[in-house]
Formats: sequence, structure tokens, C-alpha cells
Amino acid sequence: MKVFGMVTTAKSEHYTDVALKTFFETTKLERRDLFFLIDNDQTFAASKLDTYPQVNLIVNNQPLSFSSNANQMVDMAMRYDSDLYFMNNDVVFTSDWLEPLMVDRPAILSPLCNREIQYQTNVFTTKMIMELDDYLSNSSGLNPLVHAHRQQMSGYLKLVVLPFFCVKIPLPVLRDVGHFDEDFGKAGGEDYDYCLRALLSGYSVEFARQSYLLHFGGKSSWAGGETREEQDRRELHFRSYFAVKWGIPLLRLILLEDPTVLDEVPGLRAEIEKGNQLAVVQALRSQNEVAIKL
Repeated sequence: MKVFGMVTTAKSEHYTDVALKTFFETTKLERRDLFFLIDNDQTFAASKLDTYPQVNLIVNNQPLSFSSNANQMVDMAMRYDSDLYFMNNDVVFTSDWLEPLMVDRPAILSPLCNREIQYQTNVFTTKMIMELDDYLSNSSGLNPLVHAHRQQMSGYLKLVVLPFFCVKIPLPVLRDVGHFDEDFGKAGGEDYDYCLRALLSGYSVEFARQSYLLHFGGKSSWAGGETREEQDRRELHFRSYFAVKWGIPLLRLILLEDPTVLDEVPGLRAEIEKGNQLAVVQALRSQNEVAIKL
């Protein structure tokens, strides 16, 4: 059994329409699988779900943060003893995207998307940041590109963290790691925090290389739903909170994307190459403790 969860907002509802359409076109559901759509701000037209009888609509009394909405789905998955698939609504689902995630691995799993790999082909072009029209103007070209991607890719790529735009969290991880940390605020940092906690609990964090989706990115926050001032306040909050919780070395590596921090501790790059992400996290946490004591 699988529990799928997605959140829609007023400023991104047109993306939700595409996400639902492509999800149900490409995803083979089992009879007991459950799909929940969270209406975060009481703006979604429930009549749209007449086409999708499998969707259970949850309407929030007030807008909630990413982590609070995710925690609703954590509770739902644990209630049904199920793995959780938590998905952004600004995603285009592609043929056979789910199969590489349905393996029995002690790992948080995610598809790849245009954020990680960009393609420029004669059938479709992907960019790191995309708009809905980029897809709608040539929607038939995406699946041939994805098919070619699958022919070239295999296996799983271990990481320290990955963004939760479409993530599978297995039931054992949910039970051991628990809920998302809601102190991160509206959005940002809580997914990386969850990855770090999973690593410290003995699990890995991996991209499923053969699964490739289109992700437009930030359509409820920095790329559509926020002013620049709101974005700056949100980012300052979650980065500050992350630094307090995990320390400056991990802040530099993960949120500031500064790989030079790995050179400050002998052997860390070798641990990354060996796939020993846990050792890297433990070493950088200990570096922060030394700095504080000094």
C-alpha cells in the first residue's frame, strides 16, 4: 500500500491541474493506494476532482507551512502502515516514473528532474528553471526524452541530502525519524534536515537514476508566491535555524553549497567518493562542536 500526498495553493493551482492529469495518466495505482490533495488556502475548486475519484481532498483551516502539510501526510501514512510519497504540485509526471522508487531499500528516494540534469534535444529541451508554457507548448516531446534518459541510466545515487520535490519516505524511516521539524518556517531547510536525521538513524538518501520528472520549482514561494522581501525573510529564518541546529560547516556544505568545507577535514572527499555520507555528516558536526568549545 502507498500513500500519496500533494499540496495546492491559490497561486499555483494551474500547476496542480497539470500535475494531477499527468500523475493519473502515468501512475499505476493498486486498489488500496490512497491519494490526498491538501488545499492549503481554501481556494481549490473541488469540482475539478470529478475527473479523479481517487483523490481525497483535505482543506486546511488556514495556510500551513511545507513541514506542517508534510506532517499531515506522515500521520496518514503511519495510520495506514504505508510508505509515503510526498509530491510538489508543480511537477509533470512521466511514463514509468514510479517503478524505480518501488524497490525495497532502506533509503529516502527521489526521482531526478531538470534541476539535476538538463537536456537539449530535437524533441524536448529542459532547463534548470522552467515555466508551465515550456511544457505545454511541446508536451508530447517529454516522454520520448524520458525514455531515452531511462535507457542511459541505472541504479541509485547516494547523497547527503536532496530536495523533497517528489520523495518516497519508506514506513521504517517514518517510524524511526518521525515528523518534519516545523520550526524551519514556511518552506526551506526542513527537507535537508529530514535527510540528515535519516542518515543519523542508519538510512541512506538516494536519487533513483531511471526516474526523471519535470519540476518547475518554487511556484508557491520564491518563483510565484512571494515578494523579494518575503523571500529574504523566509530564507534568513530557515538558514539561521539550520545553522543553530546543525552547525556552520553543514550549513556551508548543504545550504550555501560550498564544497570547500570538505577540504578542511582530511579524508572527507574520499568518504564522499566511497558513498559514506554518514561519516561526512558526523565529521562536520564534530567540527562545529570544536569551534563552539574554542
